[in-house]
Amino acid sequence: MIASLNGIITLIGKSDIVLEVNGVGYLLNVSSKLIASLDIIGSKLLLFTDLQIKDDKIVMYGFASLKDQNIFKLLQTVQGVGPKAALSILSTLNVDEIILAITSGDKAMISRADGIGPKVAARVTTELVEKVFNFNNSISNNLIGKKLPNPTPLSYTHLTLPTT
Repeated sequence: MIASLNGIITLIGKSDIVLEVNGVGYLLNVSSKLIASLDIIGSKLLLFTDLQIKDDKIVMYGFASLKDQNIFKLLQTVQGVGPKAALSILSTLNVDEIILAITSGDKAMISRADGIGPKVAARVTTELVEKVFNFNNSISNNLIGKKLPNPTPLSYTHLTLPTT
């Protein structure tokens, strides 16, 4: 499994990008929010990935954070929500908004995403309430999706050696 890719953006489409890593271009489906946040072609980018292998195709999805990747996987546990629908929800709402919509039972907020009707939105809000609670706890306990502090350089004091 490919967990992440760190490379240079060589193409930006409407719903996908090509990220070149060591001479190999990887086509990644990404949210429209991620595309809107990207720098120019030729800039460096680190993405967390989800590789899905089907009978007729292999598709890779890219995410700016582990939180995005984990909510993408969580959304797909609901019947009727595949990768396209999960990416559509992530294109419309950020992770905190998705969690808020699920915990408050706000079907209208979820159904703002393209391709998500009221029935699927209702399933998302009802089926994921407990899972979102556990998801939130695991994030805070494991620091998933948060940047760890930069390591501090080792410090030392200068000693003056006596001269003879």
